[in-house]
Amino acid sequence: MTSISTDILHVGVWSLDRDGVTTAANVRMHEMLGLESPALVGRPILDFVEPSNHHLILSGLRRRAEGLRDSYDAHLVAADGHTVEVRINASPVVDDSGAVVGSTAVVVDISDLTAAQAIRNAALQSAEQSATLATHLLSLASHELRTPLTSLRTNVSVLRRRFDTLPADAREQLLNDLDSETRELTDLVNELVELA
Repeated sequence: MTSISTDILHVGVWSLDRDGVTTAANVRMHEMLGLESPALVGRPILDFVEPSNHHLILSGLRRRAEGLRDSYDAHLVAADGHTVEVRINASPVVDDSGAVVGSTAVVVDISDLTAAQAIRNAALQSAEQSATLATHLLSLASHELRTPLTSLRTNVSVLRRRFDTLPADAREQLLNDLDSETRELTDLVNELVELA
C-alpha cells in the first residue's frame, strides 16, 4: 500500500499523545498557527487553544481515551495572537494491543466560512427588516391614504351635483375642505417617500 504524505493536504493533521502533547503535525497545521515546522512537536495542544475553548479540547481528549471519535468547532490562537476558527475531526490512535495511545485530528480552517455566514446572516436580517418595513408602509399607506381619498371623492361628487345650488359660503367651505384634504394627502405621500 502506498502512503500519502500529509504535507500535500490543504488541511491540518495534528497527532497527540494521551496527555494532549503534540507528537506530529503536518506543514499545513504549522501554517495555520504561523509556526515553522516542527515547532508544534513536544508542545501541548492547549498552548494553541483559546482559553475559553480549553474545556472542548479536554473533553475531546477524554472521549479519545475512551476510543471515541468526534467533530467540533474550536478557536486556536496563532503565534501572532490572531484567532483561527477551526473544525476538528478527531479519532483515537490505538496500538497493536488495542490500547488508546493518543489521537489524530484533521483540522480545517473555517474562519472564511464563518465570516461568510455572518455576512449572509446580516444580509438576511436586513432583508427581513426591509420586508417588515415594507409591510408596515403598505399597511400605513392603505389605511392613511384611503381616508383622505374617500373624503376627496365625496366632496368632488357633491361639487359636481350641487355646486350651483350651494350658497357661496358652503361652496367656499367645500373648496377649503378639498384644499385641506389635498394637502394632507400630499403630506402623507411625502412621509411615506421619506420612510422608504
